[in-house]
Amino acid sequence: MIASIHFDKPAYLWILVLVPVFYYLLKWKIKNYTLSKPWLDSSQKHSFIFPFIKLTEKSLNNVSNRKTLSSTGLLVFAITACLIFSLAKPYTLGSIRPIAKSERHFVILIDNSISMMLKDYQVSGVKLDRMSFLKTVASKIIKKFKGDKISIVAYSDQAHVLVPFSSDTQLLLKQLARVDTELTGRSNHLSYGLSLSAKLIFQYAKTHNLKTQPRVILLGHGARIIEQQKVFNLVELYRSKNIFLDVIGIGSTNLTNAENRGVRDVSKVLFDPVNTRLLRSIANHTGGGFILANKISSVDEMIRRLASSSRMKLNAKIRQESISWYRMPLGLGLLLLLLWQAKTIFLARK
Repeated sequence: MIASIHFDKPAYLWILVLVPVFYYLLKWKIKNYTLSKPWLDSSQKHSFIFPFIKLTEKSLNNVSNRKTLSSTGLLVFAITACLIFSLAKPYTLGSIRPIAKSERHFVILIDNSISMMLKDYQVSGVKLDRMSFLKTVASKIIKKFKGDKISIVAYSDQAHVLVPFSSDTQLLLKQLARVDTELTGRSNHLSYGLSLSAKLIFQYAKTHNLKTQPRVILLGHGARIIEQQKVFNLVELYRSKNIFLDVIGIGSTNLTNAENRGVRDVSKVLFDPVNTRLLRSIANHTGGGFILANKISSVDEMIRRLASSSRMKLNAKIRQESISWYRMPLGLGLLLLLLWQAKTIFLARK
């Protein structure tokens, strides 16, 4: 039993060695001091050694005085030892059991092409560009799925992984805030984003032995896509590998709708309406869902759908339970302290 006891903070045990050394050093120091003061009587000498124990002259002059002082010293040491053992936090190892864990995995794919700077939203009377609206929607998704593994990929002329799969919500939100138009270029190369997301998923699924593939949540407008045939080929790859592609359309479907929202300064030259037909087709082909985000609350239905998706069971981690015993020496020390004080009061009244 003793061999199986471990200590979380074993450094405290060194104090046990110092306690008796300090006790005898103090006793020797006081003894030398009292010898140099011959006018001190017996009771006064003992009061120098144990000033906190108030014994009467009757008990001090008793024949068993030395035994009383020795037993008191051992009692003080026992109480101190119990408190030190409690500080060292003793524990024993319990049973070994696996801990099953399950979580969802998402890739948030963000379109940050030049068209995302258009201000065709109005929230609480304030004109808002597509990118700001997109980040508000994306942050809502990240906060909703706190604890799940999420990755962020941004694309335009190039595609970059801003955050690999992570459950660190603060990190995800911090990197999301950095996304801006022209961060990776100006044009809409959706194929680059889909390709990089697929590579990220395949690598992560292989490394972590996932039985089902993560889902991809695309936030973009789908207009003026470069090399659309590559997009269709990648969508077919997603379908064959059982990767669901959920799409959230960002922006207005036409200039009139943008103006009806109270936004009057939308440029007719630069305005790119959301290609709902293409985005809906992409989502349906992979088994995912599509919504057009006219307002922030529009994504609530998409979030509910994603929340109902099955969690992926990960390989169970082995964990050995630890049984803490620090309360036992602490309780014993307090009990000895109470008995000591009761004994002191009893002798003082005797």
